[in-house]
Amino acid sequence: MNDNNRPIRILPMSMSADIFKDKTHNEVQSEFFLSRLPFNQNGQYHFHLNSIQAGSGTTVLFQYRAKIIASAVFEKRVDFDKPNREYNGALYFDINTIKVFDPVGSELIRSIWPEEFNGFSQATTKLNEDFLSVFEEKLTGLKTPLVSTPKAVDVSTPEAVDINSGNETPQASKQHIYRILRDSKLARYIKLVHSNSCQLCSKTITLPNKKLYSEAHHIIPLGKPHNGPDKAENIIVLCPNCHVLCDYGAISLDLSKIKHVADHKISKESIEYHNKKIAGHYL
Repeated sequence: MNDNNRPIRILPMSMSADIFKDKTHNEVQSEFFLSRLPFNQNGQYHFHLNSIQAGSGTTVLFQYRAKIIASAVFEKRVDFDKPNREYNGALYFDINTIKVFDPVGSELIRSIWPEEFNGFSQATTKLNEDFLSVFEEKLTGLKTPLVSTPKAVDVSTPEAVDINSGNETPQASKQHIYRILRDSKLARYIKLVHSNSCQLCSKTITLPNKKLYSEAHHIIPLGKPHNGPDKAENIIVLCPNCHVLCDYGAISLDLSKIKHVADHKISKESIEYHNKKIAGHYL
């Protein structure tokens, strides 16, 4: 294990807590992880007995009824000075990292971490972070909460021809709008599907806080004059370098050389449009 890595933690959730009692996996995912935790509790996960001691940036896998049903990045732990009858403290999670997926059983966990995982229990388990990307690649049914992010149609996209010719003062607001649009719910979902790995060069960027960074690019640009669709088939996940090259039409795209996953397919029409209208030539 890389000494600089923080072990992943499996956190058993209390099935006796009122908010989880008699709930199915899907109910806990939709009612708690996609709604209550990010919006009502602003990332605060209150605990009674089961908790963790971990560094900021640690990835936590939530265990409920012998399945892993969600994950999020840990920020800090706060112990209550005067614990109440139900909770002794709170774990804080980055609400922008919360995601749920089709429940994962012990077989998959054991196949990835055979030396560290001995089965689900009520004790927290540490797993080697080096294999997190392997785990994420096998996830299906990914969903994330929409955290204060406008839909693409809520903001007018700058026209593609609005590239600074050298005689204008660059406008920071245009770049800001671009980044907001590419961080829509759909874009964030697509980035998760690809584990934030560039579909052109396969590069993955890890920030100092251990979060992965990537950018979502609409192959046929949104807004005038292109009016591209805000659909998964028109989105490609890129590193910042490849994103700039695509924005400026400095590279053409070849569908056969783009990294694909089962849950995300790029349309041939979008690729052809980019090569003819943006890059200016056709493969």
